[in-house]
Amino acid sequence: MESLREAGIDDVKCLAEMKRVILLSIIAVTPQLKHAYKVKFGEDGQPFHCFEILGFDLLIDEKGKPWMIEVNNLPSFESDSQFDYSIKANVAKDALSIIGLY
Repeated sequence: MESLREAGIDDVKCLAEMKRVILLSIIAVTPQLKHAYKVKFGEDGQPFHCFEILGFDLLIDEKGKPWMIEVNNLPSFESDSQFDYSIKANVAKDALSIIGLY
């Protein structure tokens, strides 16, 4: 976000738009995710058996507009830099926190 601000881009507006793009993408694939879940676990009435971490690749143009490049249903957690490690470690920590294991 600091890099965006330094480039003269409204980082708050950009982040809000990024969240909107991601949310709309999740809404668009919810039927496929629901079907995949039912195929794997059936419809036994249990509310939750698992969770999935999705990786969203966004490109931010020179005007601060985010563009969806791809969504990965098996994002890599390998890292080759401290920055990459920090991002991915926080994603894993947040996921474990959400399900009450961290």
